[in-house]
Amino acid sequence: MKNIKITLVLFLLVISPLVLNAQKKTIGPSVGVNLIQIEDTYLGSNFQLGMHIGAEINYNFKKRWSLNSGLFFTQKKKHYSFVDTTTTFDAGGLIGGIIGGGGGTTDPNDLQADVYNTTNGVVTENFIQIPFLLSYKLKKFNFFIGPTVGYLVSANRKEETTSESTAADVGSIIPGGAGILDGLLTPSSTPVTKSTSSTKGLRAFDLSAEAGVGYSMDNVKFNLMYAYGLLDYREKKENGFENLSLIRFSVVYLFPFHCSKKKEAVGGQPSIY
Repeated sequence: MKNIKITLVLFLLVISPLVLNAQKKTIGPSVGVNLIQIEDTYLGSNFQLGMHIGAEINYNFKKRWSLNSGLFFTQKKKHYSFVDTTTTFDAGGLIGGIIGGGGGTTDPNDLQADVYNTTNGVVTENFIQIPFLLSYKLKKFNFFIGPTVGYLVSANRKEETTSESTAADVGSIIPGGAGILDGLLTPSSTPVTKSTSSTKGLRAFDLSAEAGVGYSMDNVKFNLMYAYGLLDYREKKENGFENLSLIRFSVVYLFPFHCSKKKEAVGGQPSIY
């Protein structure tokens, strides 16, 4: 992490003179959508969309070279899953032991059942980010590469939890079924969903490497980018490296802007034009 920050600072020091000496500056609104792979299974990949909106600014310091930056609000998403195990009283096993069926027992040491709770969730992270992309222009095409830094401002989690238990099925033990007691004595397997808003456990600082291509039509640009996260999205790294990556399509409308400059007037006095 320390080496990444040092590299980023050195990069900013290198590009600062280029920005100050830029021959032409353009700025404009940018609107786009992030295509995010949420889950990859043997049945195929599942994708979700995220918002991307902000203002882009370009510094042209050579005929073909420029620096693309700006300020953006962007959404990134990540799928996660985990399993936790708890124990519960095996009421079905006790009933089976009492009535002599279902392979039950009356031994207190054997009346504990395991409950496996499997949680699948998707976290949506909202970032304010600033890109520093070096751009090379070839006719109407632009090629981009560089880092992007982001700060996490909010996050929302949606989770679904399902439970499986080793407890005996009360309804299959009691002749004629247990009726309403089955739901009370047997752990429920009905999925439970919940939604929470919190950034707890998520890394506040994000750094990604981006590359892509753009096409210009007068003042309008169409950009296709790929962003690969260089940091784990969690504060504490668990079960391997997990980053935030996405594909982005955006449309930008750019117009030139100029800063006021001083010009020498007759008599050597500066004037503003």
